[in-house]
Amino acid sequence: MSMQVVRSSKRRQRLVLGGAFLVTGLVLAALMAPQASAAPITVVDDAGADDEPGQKDLNFLTVDYGLPGATSIDVAWGLG
Repeated sequence: MSMQVVRSSKRRQRLVLGGAFLVTGLVLAALMAPQASAAPITVVDDAGADDEPGQKDLNFLTVDYGLPGATSIDVAWGLG
């Protein structure tokens, strides 16, 4: 085997091995990355509870959509 063929073969092996490590690293990074989720949304009655005479209204409303792909949402509210 000539020296040129040996160098080419070793270089090709290093490129393939380096590419395999790169792809493996990217896949592991994607799997280990934290999932993004939206924070719960809370709306507060700025005028205060029962701001009109005889009125019973919400003091707050909270909606939590959960993680992406969730099939339900959590809703909480407080009555005045």
